[in-house]
Amino acid sequence: MSSEIPSSQPPVSLQFGNSETTGGSQSFTGYVTGPVQFHSGHDRLDALPRAEGAGFNSGELEHERLCLHGTRTEILKLIEEWSTNPQGERIFWLSGMAGTGKSAIARTLAHNLYAKEQLGASFFFSRGRGDRGNASKFFTSIAYQLALCDIENGALAPLIRKAVDRHPDIIKRAKRDQWKHLIQEPLSQMKSHSVHGIVLTIVIDALDECEDDRDVQLILRILSEAISFDNIQFRVFMTGRPDISVRDAFLETVYKGIILHDIERHIVQQDLRIFFEYECDKIKQKRPLIGEFPGKNDIESLVQRAGELFVYATTICLFLGERKPPPPRERLKMVLQNNASSASALENLDQVYIQILQEAVPKTYSTHDKVEFCSRFRVIVGSIVSLFSSLSVSSLAALLFEELDGIDLTLDKLWSILNVPQTKSNATISLLHPSFRDFLLDQRRCTDLDFWVDSAERHLALTKTCLRLMAASLKRDICDLKLPGTLIGEIDPEMIREQIPTELEYACTYWVQHLVQARSKILGPNLPTGIQAFLEQNILYWLEALSLLGKMHESVLMLSTLLALAQSYGDKGLVELVYDAYRFSLDHRSIIEQAPLQTYHSALIFSPSTSIVRKLFESEAPHWVRCTSSAPDSWGTLLQTLEGHTDLITSVAFSPNGQKLASGSWDGTVHVWDTASGVHLQTFDHQCGVQSIAFSPLGQKLASGSRDGLRIWDVASGSLIQTFEGSHISSLAFSPDGHNLASSCDNMIHIRDAVSGNVLHKFKASYVDSVAFSSNGQTLAFRSGFLSGPIHVWDIVSGSQLQSSEGSFTSVIFSPDGQKLISGSQYGTIRIWDAGSGLPLKTLKGHLAQVGSLAVFEQKLASGSEDRTIRIWDLVSGSLLHKFEGHSMPVLSVAFSPNGQKLVSGCEDSTVRVWDMAFETPLQMPEDYKPDMFTSIAFSSNGQKIVSRSLTGVVRVWDSGSGLLLHKLEGLGWVSSVALSPDGEKLAYVTSYKCHTIRVWDVVSGSELRKIDVTDPYDAIRRVHVSLAFSLDGQKVACTYQNSFPKQVKIWDIASGSRLQTLEGHPDWVRSFAISTDNQLEALSATDRWVTVNKKRMIWLPPARRASAFAVYGTKLAIGSPSGILTILNLDFKQMDFFTDPPPSLVDATGKFSNDIYATDMASDDDEMESFDDEDEDDEDEDEDEDEDDDMDDDEDDEDDDEDEDEDEDDDD
Repeated sequence: MSSEIPSSQPPVSLQFGNSETTGGSQSFTGYVTGPVQFHSGHDRLDALPRAEGAGFNSGELEHERLCLHGTRTEILKLIEEWSTNPQGERIFWLSGMAGTGKSAIARTLAHNLYAKEQLGASFFFSRGRGDRGNASKFFTSIAYQLALCDIENGALAPLIRKAVDRHPDIIKRAKRDQWKHLIQEPLSQMKSHSVHGIVLTIVIDALDECEDDRDVQLILRILSEAISFDNIQFRVFMTGRPDISVRDAFLETVYKGIILHDIERHIVQQDLRIFFEYECDKIKQKRPLIGEFPGKNDIESLVQRAGELFVYATTICLFLGERKPPPPRERLKMVLQNNASSASALENLDQVYIQILQEAVPKTYSTHDKVEFCSRFRVIVGSIVSLFSSLSVSSLAALLFEELDGIDLTLDKLWSILNVPQTKSNATISLLHPSFRDFLLDQRRCTDLDFWVDSAERHLALTKTCLRLMAASLKRDICDLKLPGTLIGEIDPEMIREQIPTELEYACTYWVQHLVQARSKILGPNLPTGIQAFLEQNILYWLEALSLLGKMHESVLMLSTLLALAQSYGDKGLVELVYDAYRFSLDHRSIIEQAPLQTYHSALIFSPSTSIVRKLFESEAPHWVRCTSSAPDSWGTLLQTLEGHTDLITSVAFSPNGQKLASGSWDGTVHVWDTASGVHLQTFDHQCGVQSIAFSPLGQKLASGSRDGLRIWDVASGSLIQTFEGSHISSLAFSPDGHNLASSCDNMIHIRDAVSGNVLHKFKASYVDSVAFSSNGQTLAFRSGFLSGPIHVWDIVSGSQLQSSEGSFTSVIFSPDGQKLISGSQYGTIRIWDAGSGLPLKTLKGHLAQVGSLAVFEQKLASGSEDRTIRIWDLVSGSLLHKFEGHSMPVLSVAFSPNGQKLVSGCEDSTVRVWDMAFETPLQMPEDYKPDMFTSIAFSSNGQKIVSRSLTGVVRVWDSGSGLLLHKLEGLGWVSSVALSPDGEKLAYVTSYKCHTIRVWDVVSGSELRKIDVTDPYDAIRRVHVSLAFSLDGQKVACTYQNSFPKQVKIWDIASGSRLQTLEGHPDWVRSFAISTDNQLEALSATDRWVTVNKKRMIWLPPARRASAFAVYGTKLAIGSPSGILTILNLDFKQMDFFTDPPPSLVDATGKFSNDIYATDMASDDDEMESFDDEDEDDEDEDEDEDEDDDMDDDEDDEDDDEDEDEDEDDDD
């Protein structure tokens, strides 16, 4: 396509940037460098992932049979009448045993509807055929086909395109969200010009071939709830085997159902008779045959043998029509020679399969050759029927380490049961019917043991070939990305396909699944030794490959499965390795998923020093960075940190089966997560902040409460079941039997019927934000009062108050047996009460602030507090068992998993954290580690020491090389900023309670040298923050008044305490700075998640290591986190051999940045670093932008005024 701008353009209505012409096209005025590409609106639709070959008219299904003319007439007529009947059921469910012809009917229906422009979309599932074997791309494939269909001149396309624009992350959203936004909403917006409305049918075949039964039920549930659309006759036709239970999924939805194998036998036999006659006529036309073939009696015999199985008829006709010897008559004789009068149709099919396999062995083969052939057959065909996703001939050969010729020879005579593409084709080998797989793997059916495939044995062999292929092919940076921060979206998909071919992708994805299926064949006490060797040498390369393939989250599940296997076999060495690999994958999944090469950077650098994986791959860590840290040296009890919410977490809960956990947030959403992997599954929306959530006891429903009311959600489908508006819901609880739902709303507590939603009982109470049912569901406890107050216990049936306990309580729960009542208080204490008498039994002390959340499992009690800790108590003795630390802000909610093995917590810092309850002794933290938020941090001028200030006012001095704590000063009052002199002997800090004072101390002696009052006149009317820096000789100290005006830096003499100089004119608020000998000022800012160099993302910072304060000295970066961890990164720019541009210069001897130095900055993905140039160059830029700056200053000042009033005093330090 030409990249030239057309010379003739319509009149332009907009004259700047990319302008829109009056004709609706795009025009651009200006200079363009690099290639120019033009894209149509289809690009947005192309972003929707599709399952290759799923549509009825795809290339993969091109040669699949339709119903032969004259057959299946009655059922096809019935289906056609259903599809066009405005009063008909929305769903048609066609079921039948394997081989009864369901797929042929579905293909015929889709073909007929397509010809009449009434087909919306189709999806033909097929197990082992890539994306057709699962539902991962089901709804996006349906949406894409709907957008391209000709209904109403393609009116759906722009509606679906808009949906993609509104929800750019739709491909990552839950299937329910995909259905809602890509299909349901666009269909609802359709306008019909037809008097009778639009007729639209979706055809779904072989739902039983979908590999995940949960997805089958989800699809059935979603489609059964499909609403009636205005002007659209919306229909869904589905087929599947009878073992799929549709009753539970369809609930009360009326659907039309037919079971194929229950159709009257004479109707099926007549269809089979027509089929046999038609196919045999085709054989006679292709191969001249003398006389009648087959005879009428032969046809009748074949019909009887087929029973109701069309797959028998299809397989027989393919076998008879093969062009290779023996000829058709002889083949027919072979089929009919067995007496089938008493055999079932399935037994007759099995006999045909055996005959086909026996005929595939060349007659000229000796006994030895036959043994070799059958052995090769079991390897090759056994692999084909055992694969979890089908492969091409070449990919299969590569996976099995077999020659292509050997595979061709083995499959040469199996065309009647296998679809074998050309050797050089990318098309995959597939079974003509899944019944052949069932036959070959069942020793009772495949009675010729030369061909029977031992499933477990074949899976074990496939495990070993997968490991062998990965070990030979995987390597670091397999796509040659070089830059550590390259994001997955920046990588050419074609490059990934080239470097990770299909067979390698298969091995990476399925080797653990094969091992699970091979379990019965694993001999001895240990798993195969090759597994440990593979992990020790290749696990990081495997994780990188999974990231490139978009499957990193599966590593967590695979390693968890592998760990369970290793534990069951008692393989201690492998257990330790796999457990460490599991923790490594779980801890770093999020970043490896986003940036594959961070496997070797952030993941290795920030893993505990005792990690087995870190030790094994120490040589793979970047040689250009050295990291020292005060973080714990073992994995500890924190399993996962889940990010995604944008505001504080108010409520967390596990589903009753423990497979999901939910979090409600002040950002107005409820997130549902996969517990095992931490993957985000669903989002439920409110208009206001969510204050409470609760799963129903069976886990089918999730209730969420907000200022906009109460909402009940279906967890499986994500659909909104019920809404109760008009009340502010602050607390929720289901009764243990699931019959009732208690909610606090305004000044009332409502007890609702959990099914109908009707209010059964009301209790008057004000400001209730904690309610709990007793174990028998007959008693309700709640805390009333604004922020804190008394506890009340009511009998639900009688409506009478049983007890009331005065005090400043914040939360309340019952013990599991209902005998005790447990409450948290505003003052950090926990009280245990006798639920019957109301008498206090124990008081638990330890928290330093309000206890806002409680959870109980058996005899363990968990408490979350505003002191940012979670404590685990023994409910019987009242003793403290464990303390979880790491949250940077108050913990607002805690919940145990159903088995008590995990604890989830929600915090004001917007994170959800999952903790391991399998602790034996409290985690031993480094002596210098305290969970105390860093609020200020700075290097000494020679870079050898670091000084930090924490939220509690403690000042610490560290060695920047080793990270060791040198000095700690406590009791200094409210400290807002700290600085060290270049020689590290003086410490200056600013106290800022009511006025600002610089205090200078001798670090060694601890004596105060000078006190300087630096109070600014603006202190009285706005919050002004002061930052500090020493001069290089240590004799002067400078301070800047952030948020003050004019923007100034003042320099003071330490000896006399007098002010020497005031510097003005800096263009922006100064947050961090250093003084050179000529008093020039250099500034540096910091935000969020990445350490970047030369504008390139280098190292991702995990949540526990992100900066609440940071400092830079030359190539050293010190990061103080809200969780109290100090991280020191020492970068060696000269060893960064992946930069095409010259690396950044170092700081010169005077401590001043040289002209071309790029600051080492911590930035979000969209942020870039700035190069600090000479002041003359800055002045030139300022001259050009002066007018713009003037216009913006007033607005910025107004915004700052508003923001500063709400800003916490410590935030900017």
